[in-house]
Amino acid sequence: GVLLINSNPALTSLTGLNNVTYIGIEITNNPLLSDCAVQSICEYLANGKGTTHIYGNATGCNSIEEVKDACGITSVENLASESSLTIYPNPASTIIITETPATYTQSLLSIMNVSGQVMIARQITEPNTQVDISNLSSGVYFVRLTGEMNVAMGKFIKK
Repeated sequence: GVLLINSNPALTSLTGLNNVTYIGIEITNNPLLSDCAVQSICEYLANGKGTTHIYGNATGCNSIEEVKDACGITSVENLASESSLTIYPNPASTIIITETPATYTQSLLSIMNVSGQVMIARQITEPNTQVDISNLSSGVYFVRLTGEMNVAMGKFIKK
C-alpha cells in the first residue's frame, strides 16, 4: 500500500521499515524526522515508480532529493550516461558482465546497494568484465566505474 507518515512531532527516524514494499510514499510534516534513508525507501526511490511526497521534515528527510542523496542514488543522474556502461544479463542471479569503452579499462568497479554501501570492489583492465554476484541478496544494485578522468554508473537487479 501507500506509506503515510504525517505530523508526528517526536519521530526522528524510520528505522524498522526495512522490509516493507510500497506503491506510494508520503512523508510530511514531521519536524524532527531527519533519517529516511532506510532500505525499503531507498529501493522504492531507486525504482522511480509511484507517487512520492516528502517535505516539511528535518534536514536529511525534507525532500525527495535529500533522501535520494542519503541513499546514495542522487548522483546517478549527474554522471556519465548508462550508455557508456552496459550491464547484462539484467536481471541477473549469479553473474553480470560489464561492457565499457576502452577509456574505462583501468578503472575501479564498485557494486553498491541502494544505501551506498560497497558490496564488491575490484580493479578492471579489460572492456568486458565478468563479476560473480551470487553472494548478493536480491534487490537493486548500482555499478560505478571510477577512472582517472571519468565516472560511469549503471544499475542492475539481482534476482
